Amino acid sequence: MWSERADGTKLIPEVLPELDYYSKAMSVSVDEAKRRFAIQDAAGVFQRELAEELGDSFVGVWIEHEPEFRVFVAALPTDVARSRCC
Repeated sequence: MWSERADGTKLIPEVLPELDYYSKAMSVSVDEAKRRFAIQDAAGVFQRELAEELGDSFVGVWIEHEPEFRVFVAALPTDVARSRCC
């Protein structure tokens, strides 16, 4: 994210506003906010991959920010009737 100065040059903020806001709201450092944003991005990719691979068994991915930052993944058990053999 950047803005343009009157002379046409780009002004790139030292800390992105989203990171600054998140770090203050969650009482974490800007570096920790960056780490969490990177994890959120990776979780989005992982969610799409799981949805493709697991199909209807995939329930979802969600992120808990407090009391700890954690990523959860949920899936239904495989269909027992279809998986039993002979």
